[in-house]
Amino acid sequence: MARLSTQPVRIGSHLSVAGGAFHAVDEAIELGLDGVQVFTCNQRQWSVPPLKEEDLVAWRGALVRAGWVDAGLRTVSHNSYLVNLASPDATLRERSIDRQREELLRCEAMGIPCCVFHPGAHLGVPAPRDKPLGSAPTKPELAGLKRIAKSLDAIHRTTKGLRVTGLLETTAGSGSTLGYDAAQLGIIRGLVNDPERVAVCVDTCHMTAAGYDMTTRAGAEAAVAAVEEACGAASIRVVHANDSVGAVASRKDRHAHIGSGTCGRTCFEAILRRAADIGALVIMETPKEQDTHGTPMDVVNANLLRKWARTGARSIAVIVLLACAISSTGCRRGWNGAAPKPMPVQRSGLAPGEVAQPNATEQKQLDQASIALADGDYAAALSQFRTILQENPLLPQAWIGVGDTHSVQQQWRDAAPAYERASRLDVESYDAYYGLGVSRHMMGQYVEAVRAYHRALSIRPTDATANVSMAMVYMNMGEPRAAVAYAERAVRLAPDNVQARIQLGVAYDMSGRPAEAITQYTAAMELPAAPMVHILVKLIGAQTADGRKQEAMATAEELVRLDPSAQSWERLGWTRFQLGQYEESWAAYRKGTEVDSRYYPCWNGVAINAINAWLADTSNANAEAAARSAIRRSLEIRPDQPRIAKLASQYQL
Repeated sequence: MARLSTQPVRIGSHLSVAGGAFHAVDEAIELGLDGVQVFTCNQRQWSVPPLKEEDLVAWRGALVRAGWVDAGLRTVSHNSYLVNLASPDATLRERSIDRQREELLRCEAMGIPCCVFHPGAHLGVPAPRDKPLGSAPTKPELAGLKRIAKSLDAIHRTTKGLRVTGLLETTAGSGSTLGYDAAQLGIIRGLVNDPERVAVCVDTCHMTAAGYDMTTRAGAEAAVAAVEEACGAASIRVVHANDSVGAVASRKDRHAHIGSGTCGRTCFEAILRRAADIGALVIMETPKEQDTHGTPMDVVNANLLRKWARTGARSIAVIVLLACAISSTGCRRGWNGAAPKPMPVQRSGLAPGEVAQPNATEQKQLDQASIALADGDYAAALSQFRTILQENPLLPQAWIGVGDTHSVQQQWRDAAPAYERASRLDVESYDAYYGLGVSRHMMGQYVEAVRAYHRALSIRPTDATANVSMAMVYMNMGEPRAAVAYAERAVRLAPDNVQARIQLGVAYDMSGRPAEAITQYTAAMELPAAPMVHILVKLIGAQTADGRKQEAMATAEELVRLDPSAQSWERLGWTRFQLGQYEESWAAYRKGTEVDSRYYPCWNGVAINAINAWLADTSNANAEAAARSAIRRSLEIRPDQPRIAKLASQYQL
């Protein structure tokens, strides 16, 4: 059977789960696809059979056979067509809430990160067909949008802790269906209490039928921008790549094979380019049939999408390049304010998917810039990299150099665009994607960081550093189970990597597995160049959580010997308090305040011990005064401590 070549954008299809959901994964691999969308149960029935353990084992086994270590970027669920969270009928709406909740729980059990669902229909008077996109919703529409938001809030309240994201799908807008206008999806996200649990699935057929004319490049890019302006940057997690039988604004939801409908090539190029940028999964929902040669149309459609993805990814750079080549006076000014030189003709002749390589002169300049960067001469390095880019803006190595120079100086907001540009120019560049991941990570853009790290790992799956970084970002996101998987892989790949051991310990700690965390921290301490103080602090917490309080105190005493800082004395005071050694605890906390009078956790420890002493003997005026003084001092240093403020109020201190 024909297979697909590897490309940066992940393209999959909605496949049958007859006989078990695992069959869909196996079929996707047989077709050479990168991902799959499934119904986890019958989409046309309200009743949902429970997931059996053997079903989950079979599903996970299929993912292993497929080699999808990053299954979170390759699998997606589509919920039942019966769900209508916008219904004015309370009974139907409650039934829809229950069905949507159940689907999220099934996705969580299967490790599927996203669940696509249709927003619903308000069932009132439909809006006029000529109502402009982006305009205010009608009264029936607004009422329906509010019902959707309230329904989602009800679902979220009873599914706290789930990692699954619900994806509002753009619709064609027939009848009273909501979601045909990107602005309506934005209203829903704006109304829900947990908007981070709601993202978007863009359907190209639906958007075309709804009235988004994407037959020109400008129109296609405007349509993508409309979604992200309404719902947030990088809000598109999944793309349904379907051509449309109906014309623009026809409001007809009828899918056609890629290239045989009215969406237009520019529509797919724009959507695919954005999907590649943010790591969104592309899913085809086109008819299941074969072409005249017997090739499955999923293969034919996917190959065409991949071809357009390659050309679409290069189009902007090529346009800018040609503009510069035609007239330097018409091109924007260069980095240093001078007009950039016209590009050599041979540089504009890159084939689709081809990566620009440095010539001998450029390689020498790159080497010189790298030496300056290694020597810490950041200004010279940055100037040299930018000089190279004036001559050849399509050279990914130079963009990576710019990113590296900003990264060393922790200028993450400047580093990220450079890495992103490099990743667009060379979709197989590990350095570009990893650098982008680190930049997004350091800026607190965790979802974007995960996507960039995933792209880096798809290029170098056995890179321990990228696995450690992925574990760290998942811990920042409060998802320790995902962090454990990557940290364990990092340790398997590099058993002598100190950071891998530490991060695995932290992931175990956060997952409620302190005994295993202790094992990893202990192993890390035995490795060369281990950051002993950092590890000891972590070890104290794990030992305490595992009930080894005496060991925790001994570790804290060792910590104080190595690093007699206020933080270390606070840890010693805490461990002694856990053992009921209140006088010794009080003394340790007081020592911490002497070392650093502004380290408020030590003042809190003094206050707690003083309150204990006062409660044991209410005539102890000295203890009462010490408690009052410590609390006041702590709140002076850091006022936003509600627990300490409550303590002061409770005991009238």
